[in-house]
Amino acid sequence: MEHLGIDAGDYAIGMADALAFLHWVAKVDGNDVEFVLARPRSQSDTALSQSQLDERRVNNTKILGPHALWILDFDLCRDLTLDEKGIEQACKAFWRNDPFYPRPGSSNAENQRLWTIFEERFLLSSAEVLRSEPDQVKQLPKLLIGRIKEAKGTMTIGST
Repeated sequence: MEHLGIDAGDYAIGMADALAFLHWVAKVDGNDVEFVLARPRSQSDTALSQSQLDERRVNNTKILGPHALWILDFDLCRDLTLDEKGIEQACKAFWRNDPFYPRPGSSNAENQRLWTIFEERFLLSSAEVLRSEPDQVKQLPKLLIGRIKEAKGTMTIGST
């Protein structure tokens, strides 16, 4: 994306929103899901105004044209409990996944910027979907982010 001159920040936001939804609404760990860029759903590309593109989370770049971030491949997702055991499971799934998610602690400034965007949005999206949950459940997103940071270097892609 950098080579194409595309700011990956919007994609980090989309991934954070998707992961928050998977964990706290669908209650699955997100194990081995894949993010892809593809054409948006239905409606004619030329018929969409910019506000409609924004509402549908459709990106429109000169290089790629109108496109959306899609998430697929849910066959290895497992149910997630909303407790510390679930946090450990979600952390393992995060690190096991192909390196689609921004990762914490990079020495590369752009990668670290994307992690910061991802982390902040994940916590914001999580707080929104968990707003009516008990305080114990509301604390889980921060616990997960902390656990992901702690696990850097101890879990690798493909480990279980």
